[in-house]
Amino acid sequence: MRTFLLSALLIFLCASSFGMSKNILWKKLYEKEGVTVYNASVSGSKLVAFRGTVFIKASPDDLVSVFKDSENWGIWTDLLYIGKVYKTPIENQLVFYQAFKSPPFIDDRDAVYNVLFERDEKSGVQKVTAKSIDYSGAPDTVGIRMNIEFSRWTLTPRDGGTWLELETHADPGGWIPAWLTNFVQRTYCYDLLSKLRIHTIESGVKK
Repeated sequence: MRTFLLSALLIFLCASSFGMSKNILWKKLYEKEGVTVYNASVSGSKLVAFRGTVFIKASPDDLVSVFKDSENWGIWTDLLYIGKVYKTPIENQLVFYQAFKSPPFIDDRDAVYNVLFERDEKSGVQKVTAKSIDYSGAPDTVGIRMNIEFSRWTLTPRDGGTWLELETHADPGGWIPAWLTNFVQRTYCYDLLSKLRIHTIESGVKK
């Protein structure tokens, strides 16, 4: 019964995440070195959502392998110093734990979130959706636990590589004002996607 309830909860959370992100109206902010960044207002939140797109010369399968490789998350994720992956009762779902260093006088942050991996066999498109979850197997927080309202990666095969789209909305928690969080996160998608592209190519993931 406990396994069934956990499985049902994980499915519900990912379904909620998809529903929250798909109807957002995105506004283009800038384009830099092949990465395009957008933002959008989210009803009921002072924090804006962000979207980034990029082409990477690797297959969706290669990128999913990179996503699951917690030992190397720190190479392409700024400030991350702890990364763990936990299995769940559902074959295509995992729980990720990540902890991040913060500047002096600001508490470190961490996040625990459920991740659902989906593939459309006909088109080859893969989707990776995530949302924060309470998980008893995760470590105690290193400072303040962030709330990932939604995070969705869409990986579309194109021209021998992958057209990647990331949409995300997260609350870092604590005393940091919304306007400062929104300002700092303007560069988040660019930094993440450009480093992911470099890491994927340099690591030789693509066969």
